[in-house]
This record gives sequence, C-alpha cells and structure tokens, in this order.
Amino acid sequence: MTPSEYRKLLNIDKNSLDDVLVEQADIFYEISHKYSIAVSKRDQAYENIKVTDAELNLAVRINLDDEGRKVTESLINNMVLEHEEHKEAVKTHLEAKKLADQYSALKEAFHQRSYMLRELVQLYISGYFVQETYKATKEKKTQVDHTKAVSAISSIRKRNDRRRLNENTR
Repeated sequence: MTPSEYRKLLNIDKNSLDDVLVEQADIFYEISHKYSIAVSKRDQAYENIKVTDAELNLAVRINLDDEGRKVTESLINNMVLEHEEHKEAVKTHLEAKKLADQYSALKEAFHQRSYMLRELVQLYISGYFVQETYKATKEKKTQVDHTKAVSAISSIRKRNDRRRLNENTR
C-alpha cells in the first residue's frame, strides 16, 4: 500500500470498534516495517551522493589537470554540483527522504490512533454511544410526533373548511 492508501485507514468507524482494534496492530507493523525500509533507502541514497561527488571530484581534477587549467577547490565543487550525476543522486535522495518522512508521519499518526481507540473503547464501555443512539431515537420520535400532529391539524382544517362550504351552499 502507498502512504496515501494508509492515510485513508486512519479514520475510525466507531460502530465497528472490534474490527478496527483487530487491524490496528497489523497496520502499525506494516507501516513501521515500510518506514524502516524507507529510512534505509534514504540513508543509502545519501551515501550514494557522497560516493558520486567523490568520483566526480576526482574526474574533474583529472580533466582540469589534463587541460592544464588551474585547479581550485571552488571550481571543482562548482563543477561537481553542476554535473548531471550529482543532480540525479540528489533527486534520488530527496525522493527517498520524502517517502521516509511520509512513513514517519504515518507511524506517528497510527501510534496516536491507538490512543484514540483506547479512548473510544472507554466511551463505549461507559455507554456513551448508547446514550447518543437514545438521543437520536428520541429526536426522531419527536419529529415523527410533530409530523403526525401537523397532519392531524391539516385534516381537521380541511374537514372544517368542507363543513363551512356545505353550510354556505345551503
């Protein structure tokens, strides 16, 4: 799964806490594992920059010496930084760093999610969600009662209007 797919799993369905609790440990392990792999790739990419720069540094020195040009550290460093191999190594490192950072954020988010699951379970045990369901049911019943009352009043008015109409036509 990609980081964005894992991000979607952060949402907690309070009506299926049992399922969410069961999957939490597996998801956290997967993210932690992918984080460690991403960090390893990031570190490897950083080391690759160093190796690439060292090889380029040596190649630039040899080329400048063969051309008989004056060799300065500033000139060598600038030529290394402008070289495509260096740019490609830096790009690879930045991509690896971005992925490692995303998995780091996900790891922290799922760690926080575990705390939230504990809190939601405590709310469930204390009957919080039952009270919420009761409130919703009571509100719905009140709304149904109101609708019935309006309908009854409307029927009475129509009946009264018909009586008046019949009385006026006589």
